[in-house]
Amino acid sequence: MAAYAASGPVAACEQWSVAGPFKIYQSNNIFVGGEFVQEGARISGEATFVGRDKASKGEGALSGVIEGDVIRFRVAWSGDWLECGLTCTEHFYGGIGIYEGAITENGDIQGKNWDYAHPDDKVDWYLTEPAKCVAQPASPPQSDKPVTGLGKKRPSGPPPNPNAANPGGVSASRGSSAATRDIGSIAGVAPQAAAVTPEMMMGMFDTTFGRMVLGRDGGTYATNDGVITIGKIEDNVMRGHWQESKGRRCADGRIWGSFRFVFTEEGFTGAYGYCEGEPNYGQWNGTRL
Repeated sequence: MAAYAASGPVAACEQWSVAGPFKIYQSNNIFVGGEFVQEGARISGEATFVGRDKASKGEGALSGVIEGDVIRFRVAWSGDWLECGLTCTEHFYGGIGIYEGAITENGDIQGKNWDYAHPDDKVDWYLTEPAKCVAQPASPPQSDKPVTGLGKKRPSGPPPNPNAANPGGVSASRGSSAATRDIGSIAGVAPQAAAVTPEMMMGMFDTTFGRMVLGRDGGTYATNDGVITIGKIEDNVMRGHWQESKGRRCADGRIWGSFRFVFTEEGFTGAYGYCEGEPNYGQWNGTRL
C-alpha cells in the first residue's frame, strides 16, 4: 500500500464513505458491480462480475476498510471465503480478488487489482462514482502566542532507536535473521493495564512485515500479499492466523501460521509462528499510522 499512501501533510477528509451501489471498471475489460455497506472505516457487501465476453459471471462477498485516503478490500468469488475461510479457493471461479487504491481530494478512486493466488498479475481499476466525505479533519487550534516549548521534561540518556527490532529499517522477510531473532517473552507477554477496545485495534499500522490494514473481519499486509484472519480478541490481546502467497509451505501446502498481538494506543507488540506451531518464532510489531 505504500504506493497509495497520502503525500500531503493535511488529509483532505477524515473519513470517506462509499456506501451504496457501485460499479468498477477494470483494465482487463471485467466489470464489477454491487453495493457497499459501510460502518465507520469498515466496508462489506456483495459483488458480481461480468467477463469481457459477457459469458462468464460470478458473485461473492466483499470486506475491507477505508483508512485516510486508502481503500483496500477483498472479494471472495463464489462465496469461498464465507464458507470455509482461507483453505477453500478452488470453487468454480475460486480465488480471492484483492483491490487496493487511493482516494483523491475530490473523492475519485483508482488502484490495482489482482487474484490472491497470482499477485504478479495486476490490472488497473477505478470506481465510477466518487467517494463522499462524511467527516472533515479537525482544524488545528489557533494561537497568537509563539510556541516556545512543549513543557515536557527531556528524557535522560540517548533517544530511542525506532529501528531497534529491525536495524536495516526495512521489512524483514519471514525466515530471515532479522525476523527470527530471540524474542524472549514476547509470545507470553502479559496484557497492558491500559484499556484498549476492539475498535482501537482496527486501522492502519506500519509493521515488521510492511503496511497492515486491520478490520473487524481480518486484514491484509504488504509482505507476499499477506492476509490476516482474526480468531480471538481478549482484553487488548488479538490472536489469529496469517497466510501468504510465497514462502516456506506447511504440510497442507499452504504458507501460514499463528500470531499474537498485544495492543496499546500506539500500536502493538507481538510474535508469530509457522504452521501449527505456537507464536514464538519471531517478533511482529506495529506502529499505528
